[in-house]
Amino acid sequence: GTAWQPVQQLPTEHRENIFGVRFLAGSSRDVVSVAGDGLVQLHQLGEDGSRRRTVVWRTHGDRVKRIDVHPDHPNVFLTAAEDGTIREFDTRQTLE
Repeated sequence: GTAWQPVQQLPTEHRENIFGVRFLAGSSRDVVSVAGDGLVQLHQLGEDGSRRRTVVWRTHGDRVKRIDVHPDHPNVFLTAAEDGTIREFDTRQTLE
């Protein structure tokens, strides 16, 4: 069969398995990732796809397993972790 190659690779600051990754609603340059290290990271990409900024949240007390984006509010997303919490993030609170 054909061996496909990735179009792009995005390095992160995660230290354990990445369990979820999503583009923020309506964005092709804002990517959020969650991982077993308990971190939530927002990766802002430049025009050429390179990482130009990463925002890191350390709010969960255990592995973060899920992420979902709000369909109508492009700055809002939710995370769910093994610490039993669901957290809502609004990137405007960090980025402004």
